[in-house]
Amino acid sequence: MTFLFSAMIFCIPGYILYLDIKGLIIEELGNSATNVAVSVAEMIEQDMDSYIALHDVSEYTPGNYDETYYQHLLDAFHEIKTNIHADYIYTEKYIDEDTICYLIDGEDPEVVSRILCTFVKTRNIEFLCI
Repeated sequence: MTFLFSAMIFCIPGYILYLDIKGLIIEELGNSATNVAVSVAEMIEQDMDSYIALHDVSEYTPGNYDETYYQHLLDAFHEIKTNIHADYIYTEKYIDEDTICYLIDGEDPEVVSRILCTFVKTRNIEFLCI
């Protein structure tokens, strides 16, 4: 009986401490994600005209967009993703109400071979990932 009482005395404060620490970690992760989003937005805003031009392209074929600027963004996003150990970092644009185009991502541009724009149908859950 004494053991059970002692266990409860130590377990309850330990559990409360665990919940507090868990809440702080989740809050800090949220703050970190916000800081990354702000940093990426500021980086894009430094050359907003180039990003708008890249965004407004309707067909992403070589020579139809600024490939140097695109490569610069891929490299920067990959560096950010690597440094913060993120699973994903990307920008997207809506093609229509059902389709999203993932424009820039943080995958390693040297390893991943893909079309500039990957489409995902949001309503019918159709994927084209190349």
